[in-house]
Amino acid sequence: MQWSFENFFTSPDGASFNNIEFSGNIPVVPKAWSHHLIRFDATTGMIEYIANEASEAIVYSTVSGREKGDVYTPIAGNNGVIRLGERFMGIIDEFKIHSVCAGRSSIQKYIPSGGRTETKAIDLGANNSGVIRIDAAGGRVSIKGNGTSGIFNSEFRENGRFRFSDASEMHFFIRASQNPYLLSGSQWKSFTPGTNISGINGRYVQIAVDFYPSANGETSPYLSELRIIYKPGEPPLPPGNLTATAVDGGVLLRWKNSPDSNTVGYLVYYSSIRGELFGSDALMGASPIDAGNRNSLFIDGLKNGTLYYFRIAAYDYVSGTVNRNAGEFSKEVTARPLAGLTLAEMFPQGSETVPAGGMSGF
Repeated sequence: MQWSFENFFTSPDGASFNNIEFSGNIPVVPKAWSHHLIRFDATTGMIEYIANEASEAIVYSTVSGREKGDVYTPIAGNNGVIRLGERFMGIIDEFKIHSVCAGRSSIQKYIPSGGRTETKAIDLGANNSGVIRIDAAGGRVSIKGNGTSGIFNSEFRENGRFRFSDASEMHFFIRASQNPYLLSGSQWKSFTPGTNISGINGRYVQIAVDFYPSANGETSPYLSELRIIYKPGEPPLPPGNLTATAVDGGVLLRWKNSPDSNTVGYLVYYSSIRGELFGSDALMGASPIDAGNRNSLFIDGLKNGTLYYFRIAAYDYVSGTVNRNAGEFSKEVTARPLAGLTLAEMFPQGSETVPAGGMSGF
């Protein structure tokens, strides 16, 4: 390849031109791609010709023709002519002119800093789902020569560390949240595909992958598959120590909070028929009654002389909705309201178990 610059590099006063011509030693091989870069440093006047990453020629656009003296700088006139590929038979894939002195990295197909991809929020279907591991498959392919007569060099992996023989590699990250709109506030955690992951819990997860090219910047790894192995989240555990105290026309229920921190409320089920738990006698409405996030409830309007059955379930919310996600029932307790029976009789004066404020406090 021979390069000629005529009436292009002009002296500082604009009175004369410095015509420059040079060539390299690299042959133009049929059916093979090659990359040619010419860069100019306006501070020193150096013009370097680089072919396939190798320096082929260095000349100076200066008054002395060496690395000193005034620099002749490029001026593209209105009637300038560029002739590219004269007497060349073949394909020119791309031609670029940069406004800065291009470094050697500019001839690489992929930038050294690599690239990143992030999935959208992935719904695992239930709050507090736990990610067990993530399986991945991918590899890298390099081609020496062109697509018909070139040599393919391929590496494929399933799980493990995705680092290949040409120094290209992938790094994996994950984060989780109960709400898809709050994922950006969660910290990314790195993981190795195929190995167990701990501490990633939530209904929604997001995965990110960093791709780094080969040492020469000519190949990049690819990702063909991701599989999330997880344990679906379970609703809160039931409350403990449920007790029922009967009074005239009602029953006082008390319980200990569910041990699950994600509990936001309790559903109280009642019925006069064992195992049915869908009664409708109470003034507060049909079973179940939403007791909110408290640990006692007075159910009024029940029939005296009737034996009632009670169970309670803790619940959280399906993320992003108002739908309750109820867990298992507590143990069953019974109570029979009786005419004339009062809380004062059930809780004698001075007893530490008497509810403050009487029934109005529930």
